[in-house]
Amino acid sequence: MSRTDILASWRQLTGRLSGQPATMPYAGDELPLRSELFSAEQMQQHGKTLAGLHAVSAEHEPDPLLARLAENEAVLLDVRNLVAEAVKGSRRITPAGEWLLDNFYLIEEQIRLARRHLPKGYSRELPRLGNGPSAGLPRVYDIALEIISHGDGRVDPESLSGFVAAYQTVTALKLGELWAIPIMIRLALIENLRRAGARIASDRVDRNRAHEWAGQMMETAEKDPKSLILVIADMARSNPPMVSAFVAELARRLQGQSAALALPLTWIEQRLSESGLTIEQLVQSETQQQAIDQVSMSNSIGSLRFLAAMDWREFVEEHSLVEQTLHEDPAHVYGQMDFATRDRYRHAVEKLAKSSPLSEGDVARQAILLAQTGAAAEGPYHRTAHVGFYLIDNGQTQLEQAVSLRRSAFDRLRRWTGSSSVPIYLGSILFLTATFTGCFLALAIAAGWNGWLLALLGFVSALAASQLAVTLVNWIATALVTPSPLPRMDFSDGLPPALRTLVVIPTLLQDVRGIDDLLEALEVRFLANRGSHLHFALLTDFQDADQETVAGDDQLVLAAGAGIDALNAKYAGEDGDTFFLFHRPRRWNAHERLWMGYERKRGKLADLNGLLRGGSTDRFSTIVGQPDILSTVKYVITLDTDTQLPRDSARQFVAAMAHPLNRPQYDPAAQRVTAGYGILQPRVAVSLPGTNRSRYARLNAGEPGIDPYTRAVSDVYQDLFGEGSFIGKGIYEVDAFEQALSDRFPENRILSHDLLEGSYARAGLLSDVQLYEEYPARYNTDVVRRYRWIRGDWQIARWAFPRVPGPNGRTRSNPLSTLSRWKIFDNLRRSLVPATLTSLFVVGWTLLSPVWLWTLATLSLFLIAPLLGAVVDLCRKPEDMRMSQHLTATARGMTQQLTQALLTLTCLPYESFYSLDAIVRTAGRVWFNRAGLLEWNPSGSADRSRTDLIGSYRSMWIGPAMALIITIILMQTRAEALLIAAPVLSLWALSPLFTWWISRPLARREARLTADQAMFLRKMARKTWAFFETYVNLDDHWLPPDNFQEHPAPKVAHRTSPTNIGLALLANLSAYDFGYLSAGQLIERTAHTFDSMATLERFRGHFYNWYDTQTLKPLLPMYISSVDSGNLAGHVMTLHSGLLSLPEDKILAERTFEGLRDTLALLSEALETPTSQVDALQKNLAAACDNRPTTLRQIHHTLTLLTKQVDEVTAHLDPASNAEAHRWAHAFARQCRDTVAELMILAPWIGLAATDKILSLFPELDQIPTLRTLTRLEGEWLPAIDARLGPDASGTERTWLIELRRHLSAASRLAEQRLASLDHLARQANQFAQMEYDFLFDDTRFLLSIGYNVAERRRDASYYDLLASEARLCSFVAIAQGQLPQESWFALGRLLTTTGGEPILLSWSGSMFEYLMPLLVMPTYQQTLLDQTYRAAVKRQIEYGRERDIPWGVSESGYNMVDAQLNYQYRAFGVPGLGLKRGLGEELVIAPYATSLALMVAPEEACLNLQRLTAEGARAIGDVLLDQRVAAGIGNVFRSELLFLVGVHPRTSAAALRPDQCAALVHRAVVLLRANARVGAGRRVTTGRLSPNEALWVYQRTGEPCRRCGAPIESAAEAPVTRRVYWCPRCQPAPAVATG
Repeated sequence: MSRTDILASWRQLTGRLSGQPATMPYAGDELPLRSELFSAEQMQQHGKTLAGLHAVSAEHEPDPLLARLAENEAVLLDVRNLVAEAVKGSRRITPAGEWLLDNFYLIEEQIRLARRHLPKGYSRELPRLGNGPSAGLPRVYDIALEIISHGDGRVDPESLSGFVAAYQTVTALKLGELWAIPIMIRLALIENLRRAGARIASDRVDRNRAHEWAGQMMETAEKDPKSLILVIADMARSNPPMVSAFVAELARRLQGQSAALALPLTWIEQRLSESGLTIEQLVQSETQQQAIDQVSMSNSIGSLRFLAAMDWREFVEEHSLVEQTLHEDPAHVYGQMDFATRDRYRHAVEKLAKSSPLSEGDVARQAILLAQTGAAAEGPYHRTAHVGFYLIDNGQTQLEQAVSLRRSAFDRLRRWTGSSSVPIYLGSILFLTATFTGCFLALAIAAGWNGWLLALLGFVSALAASQLAVTLVNWIATALVTPSPLPRMDFSDGLPPALRTLVVIPTLLQDVRGIDDLLEALEVRFLANRGSHLHFALLTDFQDADQETVAGDDQLVLAAGAGIDALNAKYAGEDGDTFFLFHRPRRWNAHERLWMGYERKRGKLADLNGLLRGGSTDRFSTIVGQPDILSTVKYVITLDTDTQLPRDSARQFVAAMAHPLNRPQYDPAAQRVTAGYGILQPRVAVSLPGTNRSRYARLNAGEPGIDPYTRAVSDVYQDLFGEGSFIGKGIYEVDAFEQALSDRFPENRILSHDLLEGSYARAGLLSDVQLYEEYPARYNTDVVRRYRWIRGDWQIARWAFPRVPGPNGRTRSNPLSTLSRWKIFDNLRRSLVPATLTSLFVVGWTLLSPVWLWTLATLSLFLIAPLLGAVVDLCRKPEDMRMSQHLTATARGMTQQLTQALLTLTCLPYESFYSLDAIVRTAGRVWFNRAGLLEWNPSGSADRSRTDLIGSYRSMWIGPAMALIITIILMQTRAEALLIAAPVLSLWALSPLFTWWISRPLARREARLTADQAMFLRKMARKTWAFFETYVNLDDHWLPPDNFQEHPAPKVAHRTSPTNIGLALLANLSAYDFGYLSAGQLIERTAHTFDSMATLERFRGHFYNWYDTQTLKPLLPMYISSVDSGNLAGHVMTLHSGLLSLPEDKILAERTFEGLRDTLALLSEALETPTSQVDALQKNLAAACDNRPTTLRQIHHTLTLLTKQVDEVTAHLDPASNAEAHRWAHAFARQCRDTVAELMILAPWIGLAATDKILSLFPELDQIPTLRTLTRLEGEWLPAIDARLGPDASGTERTWLIELRRHLSAASRLAEQRLASLDHLARQANQFAQMEYDFLFDDTRFLLSIGYNVAERRRDASYYDLLASEARLCSFVAIAQGQLPQESWFALGRLLTTTGGEPILLSWSGSMFEYLMPLLVMPTYQQTLLDQTYRAAVKRQIEYGRERDIPWGVSESGYNMVDAQLNYQYRAFGVPGLGLKRGLGEELVIAPYATSLALMVAPEEACLNLQRLTAEGARAIGDVLLDQRVAAGIGNVFRSELLFLVGVHPRTSAAALRPDQCAALVHRAVVLLRANARVGAGRRVTTGRLSPNEALWVYQRTGEPCRRCGAPIESAAEAPVTRRVYWCPRCQPAPAVATG
């Protein structure tokens, strides 16, 4: 950094530090916030004193805090840049500066948090001080300043709590002030950092000035000593400040140098003496000041971390006077509610107090008094006895009167709109519908229409326009109304016995495989929601049939019952059975003329409710599970077959239902639930796998809307009217449900019962709880269910009218509310919209003018809503988002909405057709034949229909047909209209093609690798397996050694870690998949490793960080690593799944011959010249790979032949001359023999002399069986063999039949033993994955610690706080196991940056290991942030390699530095821009395994890079030295000379050089280049002799004797020919295999 740069930086910084009087009432050069340090007791006393001094002002002044925050941010950024420049210039920086640089990412994050949590106007609502130095500032900000200044920047929970509690003994703080404390402390700490940063910058400039003067003096003293006095004079004339930083830096640079340089120090000493100071004093003062600044900086940064770790919810509740008052709730409910509900109550108090003359505490007291009155009148369990009734429910008016609320005009308007919400909502829809309809009618009148045609057109237009009107009103409502989640209890510790809940899955038993899927899904739901008093059941029917029972019914019920019994045995609990099966028999339905389940799903739930309330069990033919506890079930959660029940969501359902304000109240007069909720419906979202099944699923997955079917659910009804729509997935209270719905509906009439049930029992929306299910992947599948829904909607159309049908055939008064009737009517209206829109297009094209205007008006019904939404989204730019990112996100959202509109327009004729078909069919069935009303086909049945393009055209023929007909009509009648209608008609004609394309499955893009690349990767995989095959053995107790290094001597690191063990176990499984290992060897190796793992010392289930693989003792320090534990757990869980799949694999690994081909390829590669034996071996193996043997006999023959041929190859190989080829030949032979041995153990009859006869009698025995099939051999074949062992059997035949019988029995028993071994290993894998995480987990930060020191019983003070970290696998596994809360996943930091225009999560060191290591076993989903991060990280690695002109792949790895024991060192390396760690660009180490990890993300690019790495390693060292990217300055002369001096042949592979040879080359190059710099231009000397004939060792001396050994010098020409390389054949022996 030049003097000009220093002065420019300083001027910029001092300009910022000058401060603006209008911004803050103090200058920018103030000292850090540092006052007398107080103890905890002194802080409490100071809190009382401060409270007495504070006087609150009633005036509202401008808010200066945001402006000051922006100024502080700018100053800190400038300081950071100034210090970073010093680091780049290799200048020393102070410890405080290092703290600032290393933690600046944290400071930036805290500034962003402060800005986000301090919106404009926020602090204006806080009480402000009217006196003192902080007059005009919020009172709580002054409290924060005092806390910071009297703790030197350090904040701890004890002193903070004591200070606030002491303050409130004098003056109570408001709730808003308590919540503002962390915000204000954050602002105060940033202010303190800014002041400390200003000091750092000032000292940095002084040091830079001293550095410049010292440098000039030292250079002058060396080159021109007599001019030194002039430089000193220049420094004296510049009048440098005699401050400690300048003096200390100058003294450090000059002291101990030459005598001449003592002169400036003498001058400094004289200047200081004028002030009574000395250099030594200032140096000491500077040292002390640096220590003080370091403490202040470290305290402030530590306190910023504390702010993130502190549980401020607990802090506020502990110190809130309102909280203490509300705990006196007469219903004793308040303290049992969850935090969000309690906080909502407190905010209600706060809001009332702002418009009341009473304080917050007094308002809370009035609410308690009203609740006490209600409890006295109605009892403690009535809703009026709960304080929340008066804070957020119908008792608000009473509380407002009690606190003398002063309501503003706006509040009165809002209260009026709330009480008249239904008329206003429906009136708004009617008004907009009338307005849009009027526009259409105006066009028709202008075209001359009138009379009944105009009225008909008006009706059609009104139906079409109503869709836009409803959409706009719903959109406006959701934008204006703030959502209010339902109040909820806190059941995080489990459900009370009185709230026992049953989760049921109403479904059909169709086949055994489907039953297995149902049982597995039921088990998954249980594992995600384990807890006492929570049970799970299948509620099943058979499929419809023409008779009561059909073949296979009994087997289905038995399979389901056995599965339920197995689950109960597997998860036995103290609370009775957890799992149940309730199965109903078919009943004859005269209307449908079928045997079917009574009333389908509605009947199932009704029968279940009857059973739960002590009814007869006759409705169920089979009940599995102990039914004793069923009578105590209070709630039922009903789910669809494909609905996922996320973790802990069942408890959240019950917690909401159990809240007093949500408990249903049935009104006998109204014949329905009128208060509270009998049903709660959660949100239903599309699962990530479901989103990526097709473009159609992705298009519809994330769209919000009012439609309770195709758009799942909306907030509009809940937010406006306090009730939602039930769509069949949710929780209901059994008693209220039965009370509201018993004997309400006629039989054989109700298909879509969910909406009616929600209307009678009053459904509420749980907007903050989600279920997940898959959206239909194909359009026609979606159409099937929408068709069924339309039928169901029209079947309940009578419930929109005053009279409804009852169960006895008579009509009765309709008890439904206006809103419920509107929901029914709205569904009917929606089903007619496609037909009316189609009609408007057709009428406009054929009868009305101008055609373009009518077409545009009709299209506007599709486009207005998405375009308006895009405009609003465009105007709502978040402050912390870049404009480019905001525009991209807005464009993406608008594109999706316009694509949805385009899809609707394209499919309009077809949707009109099937909607009208459903309506007409339903009308005919309801009014005429009364049959088919319960006709129902599962959505999955559509998946079995034809899915190709022809099938799409067959089902959607109406679109092309209508387009063709209209085109013909327009050509004959209105040709001018055809041009305008053509785009829409083209879409209709192509609608089958479009829906077929958009419904096609979305498969992940397959890697496009050439055959050579695939073989290259397979050879690399085989070489990798060779490490585990060689070094994971008995010597190391079958545990993987950490590494093997070749130099300075072959050395195995006999230590291992949990990550190493996990990878080795998965390497066994991968080797089996590649065909390198048989199943028996996989089992054997896994068992050996597990046996050793079982003997290792552990701590609470965790394996220690390192073990000695030979003694099996933990290495010191005994440490638990969160990352290592997570890696091992994830890997053994993956291994568990792999082991359980083995019984279904054939006994010969699928890729056995491909595995042999990989080994043979390495053998051929190692041979300099392929032999005829190898050629024959390759030919036979290629034939086996191309035409894989399909029978045991063929396999045995092929393997025997290959074994014989490889033995011939091995016999002709000399181990001494080609050890590599010999090793691979033995590996090939071993694979062959191991496979043959496996075959002979599991199918020993193949080796019998009479095999041909056996297989002619029993040809099935020649088929390749699975392990599970082998276990059945004895039972299947022994009877047949015994039958042939009769008296007619000859002696020879009897002999081999007996032998066959013995072999079959032995094979079956061995297979059973293997199954038992696999089961045992799988259980062991699960056990090893079970670890306790509580001692590693910080439940305030919701983060995992780096680790735990067992010897010291101390948890590490650092935490994994980034999602882009290898530790996320540990969090993922622990959450899946139920050991960590889900909040821990969302607590992982998501710091974003961009690379190549794509968002990417920042990691700590920017290494590939952090980004991609967890991906080895973790699932990933397209279009997610992690998926984008994986791709962007690899892309940035590739770009970085291109920038540095090297192969890419930077990660933590070993590198060329050794310790005292000559072990290579290991640490993290990363890519600049991806990591927060400082100095990532200063060092460069390429780790090949990083590219191997990238194969999962970018296989083509990764393969090319691996090939490049291989080629770079194979380059001759002579070529490498001429590469200026590698070694700049070494030309053709020095290349030959350097290689001679270190004794390396020019054709030696660079990868083959030993580290000492590499070091010698670098050292010699530096020495030669420096020495020749003094020789003179044009001359080169390497021998030390200046004579031209003796200056060089080998260069241009072809044929001349070597100056050392006398051998003639050799040379070889290169391109260009002038670049020859020279060497001595004796001093530089040629490599065994030359390169280049």
